[in-house]
Amino acid sequence: MWAPTIKSLKSNQSVTPLDRQSPLVTVPANRSACFRLYSKRENVMSTKLFVGNLSFDTTSDEIRDLFSEVGGVESCQVITDRETGRSKGFGFIEMNSRAEATTAREKFNGKDLHGRALKVDEAKPKADNRNNGGSQRY
Repeated sequence: MWAPTIKSLKSNQSVTPLDRQSPLVTVPANRSACFRLYSKRENVMSTKLFVGNLSFDTTSDEIRDLFSEVGGVESCQVITDRETGRSKGFGFIEMNSRAEATTAREKFNGKDLHGRALKVDEAKPKADNRNNGGSQRY
């Protein structure tokens, strides 16, 4: 297996494999080039969905049963308050495939459950908040 050895390269140089059996790939030599390369990812829908506007009485099992109508459910979690243990009114569900997640989003967004219209959308990555509840000094 080919493993590159990068000594000192100028910022505009790159490394290519010399082994003809490996695919010809150009590896950026500096950090900013790597960032540009990996920041241009396709916007592909995840299999994890956000489910909002849940009744406080809704359980993970009810959500799992509902979403299993359109496909396999990997995981299901209704988010609860740490202190009270009461539901916060939203949760996350992970489907087995992107196609099932898309179908579930289309079918259940706006669907009435326990008297409330569900809000189903693609889950966004958790924001990196390093404040951790401390004061907001500038």
